[in-house]
Amino acid sequence: MESQSVINILLILSAAIAVIIISKQIKIPAVIGFILTGLIWSIFAPQNTESTSRLQDFGDIGIVFLLFLVGLDFSPEKVRRLGRIMFVGGGVQAALTVAVAALIALLGIISFTTAIIGAFVIIQSSTAIALKVYHDRGELNSPHAETSIGISLFQDISAVLLLLFIPLLSAGSGHHSSPPLGSLAVNILILSAITFSAYFLFPLILRLVVTSGIRELVILLALVFCIGFSILTQRLGFSMALGAFICGIMLNRSEYHSQIIADFAPFRDVFLSIFFISIGLGFDWHFTVSHIGMILGLTVAVYLLKTIILFISSRTCGFPFRTSLLVGAGLGNIGEFGFIVMLAALPFGLLTKVEFQTLGAISIISMLSTPLVILVVSKFTLRVPSLLKEARKSRKKGHDGNAPRIVIIGFGLAGRHLAHTLKSSSISYSVIEANGREVTQALANNEPIMFGDAARWETLERSGIERAQIMVVLISDPGAIKSCIGIARRINPKITIICRTRRMNEIEHLLKAGANEVISEEFETSIELFTVVLNHFHVPRNIIRAQTKLLRSDGYEMLRVPSPVKGVSDKLIQILAAGTTDVFQVMSDHFSQGKTLKSLDLRKITGATVITVVKSDKNITNPPPDLIIDSGDSLVIVGSHAQIESTFDYLENGPVDAEKNV
Repeated sequence: MESQSVINILLILSAAIAVIIISKQIKIPAVIGFILTGLIWSIFAPQNTESTSRLQDFGDIGIVFLLFLVGLDFSPEKVRRLGRIMFVGGGVQAALTVAVAALIALLGIISFTTAIIGAFVIIQSSTAIALKVYHDRGELNSPHAETSIGISLFQDISAVLLLLFIPLLSAGSGHHSSPPLGSLAVNILILSAITFSAYFLFPLILRLVVTSGIRELVILLALVFCIGFSILTQRLGFSMALGAFICGIMLNRSEYHSQIIADFAPFRDVFLSIFFISIGLGFDWHFTVSHIGMILGLTVAVYLLKTIILFISSRTCGFPFRTSLLVGAGLGNIGEFGFIVMLAALPFGLLTKVEFQTLGAISIISMLSTPLVILVVSKFTLRVPSLLKEARKSRKKGHDGNAPRIVIIGFGLAGRHLAHTLKSSSISYSVIEANGREVTQALANNEPIMFGDAARWETLERSGIERAQIMVVLISDPGAIKSCIGIARRINPKITIICRTRRMNEIEHLLKAGANEVISEEFETSIELFTVVLNHFHVPRNIIRAQTKLLRSDGYEMLRVPSPVKGVSDKLIQILAAGTTDVFQVMSDHFSQGKTLKSLDLRKITGATVITVVKSDKNITNPPPDLIIDSGDSLVIVGSHAQIESTFDYLENGPVDAEKNV
């Protein structure tokens, strides 16, 4: 490699750093930042074929590592958890997309082979962009985020399967670079035999290497497996990415696959970043500018078509209008796997250069548009009146005659626990849940639940919100929470609204939206840790209760300020310095068991005093020095917090850990 090529690559990567920093500030996903780097460089910088080619080579390695990690992470547990969304939602999307492509081919607009390749390119979505937007909006645990992940898993599988069949499609089309069908059949048999053998051998070899205790050997061996199997599949006439995915699947059986994922992630991130830069560099902006009308029209058509198809597939899985539309908006682009399919099809002549450039331009523009589309669609679904009457699908149970006292929005773990508590206390309630599968299971258990989107006026009305006393919101979509609060407040101005949020910066917004109480998971975790620490120092429970009440007051105001209030920390220091009383229960394996108070000599060793001993139901106040301490006795001890802590250690473990704290 010439020095000028190295300098060009260095400059491009340096430019990428600057673009990513800017992207971070304006909350644009890093993937888009890398593509923009390549685009900007291809437009304004002088072209250097060698450096661009080197970057594309590095990008190819990124694809190999990406597919390898996808295979490694393709666990049976994930398939079981997302199986219905994955196979039903993803299957419906694939079937409808192929059907539309086949119809276009039948009309004679494009060839059948091009239609198939184009369909599988369009099926792919950039989940990384959608999930980054969901993360920034605090929606990673929302139904539309989980649905997007499930459907994207099927998209990954469809891309990998097409990589296997591209040589067959090429052979069927009679392209001059296509291998004979007989040769392909032999190669498939060879690949199958090697894969079957490696499926058992790879984990065994990896286990032997791990026993050596040399961590670097595990990384090197996994690297050899990944690249070696990729080269093997390439020699057999298939894609290197296919080999990497198969290798990942084989190593997925190993108990060390999680460590391999962690070790490979940095390699994947670096080379995949270069891959996205190379996509931008390969963007023919002259072609795009000269055909801008056609490309923009096709981009809008593809995004709209994908959104409609994904909306249908999500509805098929039982999700409500808003969730389904957000899934379509987030996955309406053509993602990185689409480029993998295009790059694999191009050498076999299954796509012309014009078709490649057209699909590539549509892909890049659609990915760049995704954050804006999600924002617009999210606001649209919250502000526009209901287009579909979700309430028609709802089933009301338990509150037809009498309105529930409490309406629960969301029937996840927290919702189920709350419902169980209310049922045990004979307090009437109703539940709204947007996950059809959860609704079906809950109805089987005679829960008063209805299917629907709580961000819709009709759904809340049918739940009995008008006469309910309390609404508890336990969903993860901040936008839907605000909408739900606003609608509930308009329907029933006197209702008490309690909601949960995972993000501290949402507290003030939700309180302004009309919530009476906002429970922050992040702050509640901090308070729980605070409580455990104070318990460890034997701070009296009434003091702990007072402190936690203070921390929770005014929407966690004390925790939300940049620095803690000095008075609280000073007060806590005073409490810890003061005396207190605590109870120690003697167990059979404790040092103090079977000893007298005189032999323990607590006052001399730790500075604390035993004022009462409880034996069974008998309280012995001012116990005599010769009183023997037995297993099961409770000792009431007086002293400072430090003295009591030292006494507990001494009574349990003996004099090794105890020291006087006077």
